[in-house]
Amino acid sequence: LDNAMVVPSLIRRVVASENPLRVWGDGRARRDFVHARDVARGMFLVMQALPGQPVNLGSGVGVSIRKLVETILKCTDREIDVVWDSSMPTGDQSRVLDISRARAIGYEPTISLEDGIHETVEWYRKNQKAADRRYDVFLPERAVRLLTD
Repeated sequence: LDNAMVVPSLIRRVVASENPLRVWGDGRARRDFVHARDVARGMFLVMQALPGQPVNLGSGVGVSIRKLVETILKCTDREIDVVWDSSMPTGDQSRVLDISRARAIGYEPTISLEDGIHETVEWYRKNQKAADRRYDVFLPERAVRLLTD
């Protein structure tokens, strides 16, 4: 939880019925969320059409953190109080990718935010024990080992 990305961290906390759910910032920061299958499909397109060239693979759509939290709550059928902690950092106000190069080679994300969150929540509920034991590369002792290997 201390170093997870926003989607898995929020899903884990909501499934655990953390109440109130304290979220950093005011919810207005916008991020570009894309499903892993869309990215994988995009990578194949890039390897075929533009090998070795940088191409942004995302949704190209900005979604507020507030909307993300609302979507997770909807997909989990949880009624949890959300506390927005604006005293904590929120990062850049907007991080949305320009995916025009990807679209030019036929890439188009197909999995909506709600469908992706719903699928991920269901997967997490079925695999929670294994997911909670996953290898965490962000742990300090592992990061040092990676740097020295």
